[in-house]
Amino acid sequence: MKKHSLLLLLLISTLSMAACGSREATFEAVVLGVSAEDQWCMVEPVEGSQELDSADRIEINLYNDLPATVAYDIAHEAKVGDTVEITYNGEIMETYPAQLGDVYNIKIVETAEE
Repeated sequence: MKKHSLLLLLLISTLSMAACGSREATFEAVVLGVSAEDQWCMVEPVEGSQELDSADRIEINLYNDLPATVAYDIAHEAKVGDTVEITYNGEIMETYPAQLGDVYNIKIVETAEE
């Protein structure tokens, strides 16, 4: 009986630690605005993404949330209407516009037609 209790405790501990681990999520969004001076990018998750269930607008602080080279590229190359792929830790803050937890990467996957 003691052996079963120990195994159950070990299983519960392992599952608890796994649940606390970082989760990485990726979604696509359409760029609504970019400001190199103000250092932000406003996006709208594409139809069908889980992020759209949480927020219709997400503001990303480029220079605080991203590596400098990625932030520079997005601030100077992304245009309104471009589709970007955002990788982050899965956390969406309940603000308006919403903000993401840790953002790991943003890349342009489709440019808007002129």
